[in-house]
Amino acid sequence: DGGFAPGVPRHSGKKNTISSSSEKIVELINNELDTIEKEMRKTAFDFHEARVKTCMTVDELKEALEGGNVARVPWHSMGEDGKASDKKLHELCGGEVRGHLVGEGAPEEGTKCIITGEPAKFWGYAARCY
Repeated sequence: DGGFAPGVPRHSGKKNTISSSSEKIVELINNELDTIEKEMRKTAFDFHEARVKTCMTVDELKEALEGGNVARVPWHSMGEDGKASDKKLHELCGGEVRGHLVGEGAPEEGTKCIITGEPAKFWGYAARCY
């Protein structure tokens, strides 16, 4: 209408207009979509970063989970031998280790698993299921 194509991204609610008479309308719309994607990724990343708490003690773990956060904990195994520890973690605080971040370095040498006291090989990410 009036030679302009309006656009209102849901994530921001900010109205944008693009001239519909432009020969580069496809390029302009693609650029706008790229901008929206970058903004949404940043928002999601910032939200994630604010919700992940590194915990070195069971008390810190409990506090993080009670606050609705994800606890990043030193963990000894993601294999079968980690299942008993995960069960113990669940008994202590109602959470479970949901996995680990592939490519994330191991905890500093000398760091012990929050449950077993064995050398930690991973940063486990624990959360409650709702």
